[in-house]
Amino acid sequence: MKSLSSLKSLIAKNLAFIILFVLGLLIPQITSDQYILHLLILSFILATLGASWDMLAGYGGLFSFGHQAFYAIGGYASAIICINYGASPWLGLLIGGVFASLASLIISYPVLKLRGPYIALITLAFSLVVFELIIIFRDLTGGPSGLWGIPEFTSLDLGIAKITFGYADRTSYYYLAYVLMIISIVLLKIFVESKYGLRLRIIKESEEVAETLGIDTVKYKLMAVLISTFIAGYIGAFYAHYIQLLSPEVTWVSTMLDIVLATMLGGFVTIYGAVVGSVATIFLKEYLRVLEQWRLVIFGGVLILIVIAAPNGLIKEVIVRVSSLRKRISGKKP
Repeated sequence: MKSLSSLKSLIAKNLAFIILFVLGLLIPQITSDQYILHLLILSFILATLGASWDMLAGYGGLFSFGHQAFYAIGGYASAIICINYGASPWLGLLIGGVFASLASLIISYPVLKLRGPYIALITLAFSLVVFELIIIFRDLTGGPSGLWGIPEFTSLDLGIAKITFGYADRTSYYYLAYVLMIISIVLLKIFVESKYGLRLRIIKESEEVAETLGIDTVKYKLMAVLISTFIAGYIGAFYAHYIQLLSPEVTWVSTMLDIVLATMLGGFVTIYGAVVGSVATIFLKEYLRVLEQWRLVIFGGVLILIVIAAPNGLIKEVIVRVSSLRKRISGKKP
């Protein structure tokens, strides 16, 4: 009985995530529209980025505004090694994550000793440095013209079935992006709910209190950064091998704006909220494409309104208010 009660509690606690998980599995069976599947793949990429940033900023209080740089580093590292050395794109996923983590280790260790807005400023500056390096080393990165000829994922022979990847039918790409997103979210949830995540939250609330408790603040912040950037790097590698083209614009502030907007729409400090926020962001971006440069202005305005009206995220705020209304209504019943 106790185990059954624990199972019910676990399901109730993660009901929203379970519903999203099942819905995600069913979508390719509901629609075969390749354009819709493509937008959903981009949504899963953004959701993975958003979830990794949410862990860093929401649970750790580390407001990095250079997350897109690690995404780009992962994509370029995997693409360059696969093009020049013939490595498998499957290995490229790991390569992208490792290179992004190494880059974050170099910049983060001295930065994490700082407090206040310095982390945000330095990480933003770092993304500009990465952009310039891509332009400077054009023989390696393709420069402003972009890096072409990135190999796509090779077929997987699972014995009972052979999975092939192509643009005529993006279902395999859809499920691969979906699996990478789910794995990332589950691992991030496990981390934030572990003793390491608890210590990270204590550090977020007060570094002075954490230090008096004997918590090595730099160590735990660095751990969070390495995990977050590894995920950003390997999803960047996936993006590179899916699109088969990389350009310096992946390091632009607009990419970071998408990450923040998706996280805030879905629910800050939730991890899985970024999934809903990312779908909304990608589809909104696509249907506002006709507005060209005004699209960024609209996105910035929406983000400002969300931060003011619902600092913990729009969808999370709606859920809290609906729950509060239900309690009030039930309390009025005779």
